[in-house]
Amino acid sequence: MSLRIDLDTSDYDVKMNLFRSNIPSFPTKAVLGSTNIVEKNMVQVVPVKTGELKGSIRKSVIGNKGLVETTSGYGLFVDQDTKPHKIVGNPLLAFQWRGKLVIRHSVNHPGTTGQQFRRKTLDNSQQEIIGEIIRVYNEEMVN
Repeated sequence: MSLRIDLDTSDYDVKMNLFRSNIPSFPTKAVLGSTNIVEKNMVQVVPVKTGELKGSIRKSVIGNKGLVETTSGYGLFVDQDTKPHKIVGNPLLAFQWRGKLVIRHSVNHPGTTGQQFRRKTLDNSQQEIIGEIIRVYNEEMVN
């Protein structure tokens, strides 16, 4: 009994060179696609009172790093819990409370419960990001 194995390696070098040439673009495309997913999902879960926070969501990709953030100046305070604290005016605070203008030197803020929209965004994005990385890998590295 004999066993014969034939391997066709005629296009091995061509495929390896193509594989190597796509390596530099793979991380950038995967990060860009993943950043788009995170931005889309954050827009869907961010709480909306005036729309300013939702409208301040920005994404950026520099090299192989992606960033999705809010530029409103108060996104962190909506996202995370805040403890009770005193707010002091300079010299006075003026604000609307239950339809009336209130003027005070200081107020005791009761704190807030965070909306956890960043955590919700990441939880909602995880499977989509995995799918995007697989898609880009197949597109760039396999085909």
